[in-house]
Amino acid sequence: MNSFIIASTDKKRIEEKINEIVKKNQAIVSEFKLKTIEDARELKELTKLSHQQKLAVIIKEVEKASLPALNAILKNIEEPGPNIIFILTTRNIKSVIPTVISRCQIIKLTSKREENKDINPEYLAFLNKKKGLQLLYVDKIKKREEALEFLEGLIQFCEKSIYQKERDTKISRCLIHANQALLAIKSNANVKLQLTRMVINL
Repeated sequence: MNSFIIASTDKKRIEEKINEIVKKNQAIVSEFKLKTIEDARELKELTKLSHQQKLAVIIKEVEKASLPALNAILKNIEEPGPNIIFILTTRNIKSVIPTVISRCQIIKLTSKREENKDINPEYLAFLNKKKGLQLLYVDKIKKREEALEFLEGLIQFCEKSIYQKERDTKISRCLIHANQALLAIKSNANVKLQLTRMVINL
């Protein structure tokens, strides 16, 4: 499929994805505003031309395009020429007409705010503390169940952070030692000793 629709509220991520597709296909870029039938006719004429190099036709905020103009290029989106790629963008996929969506490969990108909304700030605050304060924090955890809950949450935080931020050695180190502490405590090791050892190794 040579037609894509990128859905996101994050303009920066949309641009990054457009650049990724363009670079992968070694395409040249032509950006179109699709508001009138005349715009659609101009676009159709462009796609009829013979292109030696791939051409990426970009239509941003396609939900703002007029319905007659969109209907006029449905066939082009469904069956672009051999060297034509359509890249449409939208802030809200639900606002795009179904006949366009069905003809495109959908790429949904989350914003950083959406990615971070489920992260408990407690774990980030813990990692940002100085080692002495981290030791005081874990010293308050007495029960095995509390330790397991804390470590499982910390591990989930680290895994999600690593997914979002590559090569963060601090987070990677935390993930390793938190997992070691979790396994040891599950095997009935001393809670205070394992949590203290984890903090020292961070």
